[in-house]
Amino acid sequence: MIVFGVSHSKALYSAAKSVGVTCRFFNAKAHVTKGGDGVARLSDAFLSAADGGGRIVSMVGGNSHNHFGLLDSGNVWDFISPGEKRRIPRGVNLISYSAVIDVLQNSVRSHLNILKVLATTFPGRVIHIESPPQIGDNEYIAKSRLRAADITGRKSFRRTRIASPDRRRRLWLLHSDIYRDACSKFGAGFISVPAESMDSDGFLLPEYWENSTHANEAYGALVLKQLEGAA
Repeated sequence: MIVFGVSHSKALYSAAKSVGVTCRFFNAKAHVTKGGDGVARLSDAFLSAADGGGRIVSMVGGNSHNHFGLLDSGNVWDFISPGEKRRIPRGVNLISYSAVIDVLQNSVRSHLNILKVLATTFPGRVIHIESPPQIGDNEYIAKSRLRAADITGRKSFRRTRIASPDRRRRLWLLHSDIYRDACSKFGAGFISVPAESMDSDGFLLPEYWENSTHANEAYGALVLKQLEGAA
């Protein structure tokens, strides 16, 4: 099995390694270049490895919704999806659904270009893994970001005004819909998050938390089981 992605890949790669499943990981940042025509190009090293056959698991991108909506700045905002009945509290700015979709689609465009190249280069072999659900505990997310700030020295991680869990969850759902539709268009498979990893409200259960935006090896084990069932 070849896993092609970035940070979300760690959970699956670690789970596979711990149970002796052969898994080769390729960091998308190191194995994708962009030509003058703007089309993503895969590295010779990756192409050579993938020529041997077998499944290619895409975990490209997966955090654009967090970059966009994990935090609230001075202006708290929300959106309403078509057909949804929702009251926006006083003091919260209403952003149009179309504007939210536009921002998400623009933020994932480069990732979807990579996914398209993968799927068209290796037809019938690529399957994309949905990014993990949101963590519903804002206090945990804030503390996790502060720990990351201490470790990495990145001042941006000290921003801890976390957006409401519900808005974050709905952004994640929209992000997943965009990837799901793209996979259908490109001819790639799509594996949704393991149902047993979520609570009744659709948030990631604590036993699967790695940090503020990533799942852990135990979550990766659930995904590995899904992949084995999809063989």
